[in-house]
Amino acid sequence: MGSMISAREGLMFMSGRYLQTALICLSVAAVIDKKILCMHAGLSLDLKKLDQILNIARPVDVPNQGLLCDLLWADLDKDFEG
Repeated sequence: MGSMISAREGLMFMSGRYLQTALICLSVAAVIDKKILCMHAGLSLDLKKLDQILNIARPVDVPNQGLLCDLLWADLDKDFEG
């Protein structure tokens, strides 16, 4: 039983690594019909031009802050005005 659990944990670990490898290669955002900017999370205060998104080198590990982090993980701030 112990070796079966270890094998399952190993498989889950390897699956997670493959998933992580795939995720760091995916596109960050897309423009649909030249009208709609679509991304996982939200806009970033660091985003001044859409070309900045095109210049993000992939694959890349997601940093803890900045443009890429915001595009992938930013949540709406209910207290933000503007």
